[in-house]
Amino acid sequence: MSTFLQQCKDFVKDNGISGSGPSTVVGQTGVFGDVVYWVDRANRAIQSLHNNWGFLEEDLVITLSDDTGDYSLSDMGLTDLGTWKEDSFIINPGTANKKVLKKYDFDKWITSDERAGTYTTQEPENFIIKRPDKALAFKPIPNGTFTVWAKYYKKPVAMTANTDESVIPSQFHDIILYRATMFYARHMGFPSKIYESANEDYKALLSSLESHSLPDSQMRHNIGASWENDRIETV
Repeated sequence: MSTFLQQCKDFVKDNGISGSGPSTVVGQTGVFGDVVYWVDRANRAIQSLHNNWGFLEEDLVITLSDDTGDYSLSDMGLTDLGTWKEDSFIINPGTANKKVLKKYDFDKWITSDERAGTYTTQEPENFIIKRPDKALAFKPIPNGTFTVWAKYYKKPVAMTANTDESVIPSQFHDIILYRATMFYARHMGFPSKIYESANEDYKALLSSLESHSLPDSQMRHNIGASWENDRIETV
């Protein structure tokens, strides 16, 4: 398990950069400023490869109120929503009346009777993911107070302080250094063999991370897939 500061120091050592590394990740400029940037950019880029990493999954309890069908992100206390786990919505959890809520199409909902103000309240059977902010609505509009359990995946989590640790499982933290080295080598115009060596290590560990932290069904789909050298999203 490595802190943000320790990963930056390891990056300096592994890449033969002069000095022992930054004394802090805050306020750095020059080469060490670049090191801090590359290490966290790599951390966020790896998280951005999939929107359903297991290590980004969170539980949420939503309290539905009588005659209230729409719930903003702030209503639900959410500041870090990436995407909803759509098969996870359960109403009346822990009771004999629990049931799975089904997703309802947003475009159909937007022209529904509920939106026109004509409706009969009853126990919800569906949830709607609203555009563009991914807030929720429930259909039918509740006729009382209900509890809903749901799961969501967080947005990529940055590291900003010395003692921050990546949300990527600790046994895979070296993948951050490999990806950061790829950024570094490309930025500095180093010989391709430096980039390629880091990329080979990165791809091997990425495969293990995906096996560990993605759903089995998705991993079966990925079997046989070829990796691209620059498999990354800008964040």
